[in-house]
Amino acid sequence: MSGITLAEFVNMPLTCARVYSSQIVTRHGSGSTLITDQGREFMSSFFQRTCKILGVRRVRTSSYHASSNGVVERLHRSLHSGLSHYVNANHKNWDEVVPYYLMSHRATPHTTTGYSPFYLLHGREMVLPSTENLKARLPKDNTDEDQRLENLKSSLRLAYRLAAKANRKSHMNNKRLYDRKAKPREFAVQDLVYLYNPALKPGLTRKFAKPWIGPCQITKKISELNYEIVDEKGRRQVVHINRLKKSFNPEVWNPKPRQKPERKAPRRLVKPQDANGNSQGDFKIGPYPLACPQNSEAGTEHEPLVDHSPNTPDLTQQPTDTPISERNDPSYQPPNTPLSRRELQTSRTHPPLTRLRAKTLSQDAENM
Repeated sequence: MSGITLAEFVNMPLTCARVYSSQIVTRHGSGSTLITDQGREFMSSFFQRTCKILGVRRVRTSSYHASSNGVVERLHRSLHSGLSHYVNANHKNWDEVVPYYLMSHRATPHTTTGYSPFYLLHGREMVLPSTENLKARLPKDNTDEDQRLENLKSSLRLAYRLAAKANRKSHMNNKRLYDRKAKPREFAVQDLVYLYNPALKPGLTRKFAKPWIGPCQITKKISELNYEIVDEKGRRQVVHINRLKKSFNPEVWNPKPRQKPERKAPRRLVKPQDANGNSQGDFKIGPYPLACPQNSEAGTEHEPLVDHSPNTPDLTQQPTDTPISERNDPSYQPPNTPLSRRELQTSRTHPPLTRLRAKTLSQDAENM
């Protein structure tokens, strides 16, 4: 409903899609249209599938253009101003003050509609301790429930009609003020433009930063206010016309061809060869030594052929733990020594004596 601003701020330790379905849809319904910015949590494929399942049409605002969703941005400004009066000196308890600020926001009449968001939603004003004490105690009317329901419906219809009329009047007034300084502009496809980007990298100063980046080329005109551009690296994005400035020097456009990532060539397997350089046939990589192809001549014995490729370990060399100086002696045998200090110690037959065990043993001795 136009004219109703429902302020809901939710702590989001979980995914954005889960918070939207569990906190917003369960309270106010799914609605027909959802306006979001281009944050990563809203651009994810999981959030898109959630909106598709709920039947919600998702509308994205253009980047760095706050007026695309001015109602929410104006609410953020009021929220920051209100929290600044109640946070502590360390600015760490702002999350505890947010619910109380939202209560005051819902109970305050809007400057445009003249009604509070709580009244437009529930059909009555919010009951607070301060307002309850100021009310005169009058006897309750014994009106019928149907009559009370009809009175509530009529009052809500009147409030919605007056709120919509006030909104249209406010929009026309804002448009008249905006058009005073606005100048009509238009770009054609293939035009070169510069893009306004106020974002700064960490460590840079805004005084020396260059907010206009580019050049970029316009590839598509989406509407009178939105254009699709592409930069020299081939990246595309949709921006508002207020962030574009025409470039009159066509020589600055130097697009770089997009290079596909190089794929590593598959490793070729080297077949074993004999002393004459002849291939020994196909083989398979494995941990076992390879068998030599059988010779047609009977009675001829061949030694097993071993593959010395990096993938197959050399099994001909047996590992040994003997010293280097004694490896040449075939009759050397390693001494029978323990492998660790634990083997040098005597094995314990009883568990260690702790305070609890000592106390238990003393009690058993007294009982005996």
